[in-house]
Parts: sequence; C-alpha cells; structure tokens
Amino acid sequence: MNPVDVTIEVKGLKELDAALSELAMNVQKRYMVAANKAGANIIRDGARARAPRRESGRTSSIFNELVRVAKGSTKFRGPGFLKASVSSWKARRPIEPKATVAQHVGVKGYAFYGKFLEYGTSKMSPRPWLRPALDALWGAAVDESAAKLRDQIRKNWKKAHMAGMTYKG
Repeated sequence: MNPVDVTIEVKGLKELDAALSELAMNVQKRYMVAANKAGANIIRDGARARAPRRESGRTSSIFNELVRVAKGSTKFRGPGFLKASVSSWKARRPIEPKATVAQHVGVKGYAFYGKFLEYGTSKMSPRPWLRPALDALWGAAVDESAAKLRDQIRKNWKKAHMAGMTYKG
C-alpha cells in the first residue's frame, strides 16, 4: 500500500533546533531517526486500532476462516491479518529534498488489500482507516517526536557538546 505522504514542520522549538545544530551531522540524523520513529509509531498504533477486521463467522472451525496468502505458501491470512500487517519503516529517500530523514506508516506484504479498503474500488465503497488515524493522532505524534528528540539531546549532550557549552531546555 502506498504510504500517505506527510511533511512535519515543528515551529516554536528554537532552543531545541539550536541545540541540535550544535551536534555533528551524523548525530543529528541518528536523533531525528529515533524521534521520527517514535512519532510514526503513535500513528501506526492508531491505524492498527482502526484497521477493519473481518469478523469470525458462521462456523466454529478456524480452518474455514484462513486463506493461503500465495500458492504454495505456508502463511495464512485470517481475521486481524491487516491489523497485524500495519507497520512503520524508515524511508529510503526523504520525500522532501530538505528533509534529512523520513518515516512511512502503511501496510507491507500480503495485506495489499488494505488500499482497497482505504480508497474503495469500482465495486466497493471506501472504508478509510489509515487517514483517520493520521488526522486524529497528528498532534500526539508531533509531540512525541519533539519529546523524544529533546530527551535524546539531554541524555547525550555531554558526549557531543563542545567545551564550555551548556544545554538549556
């Protein structure tokens, strides 16, 4: 499933940005990856909670509910498979040219049908679950990213700061 492209721009954190700019570029990137992952995991968990789940139906046998994901495969898809397939991962290349890191939230693997549920098809109306999770948890994800970044800088400041500098934040 194609992830939803979103750019996060946090304003009002000048002190945090100043402290981050004092660190080496590879340290900045490592801290930003950890911060972005923390925020993306908030949205991932919300998407998992909102993912549509086929109800176990009419029979008591679990084998009637399971379907092979591919011919000859030993993996099966049953109720809750979409929820289990929602994940977050680091983007290979940032979406924005200025961005140093990017994180995706979406469905990987055999749960390709998640996009059909999200956007609908010619024969099925949409049942959005990923975008509502993003809309509802956007603020919490940004707050979590900023808090994680702040904690990373505070925890590791002594290792990376220049002599005589102190962090006030």
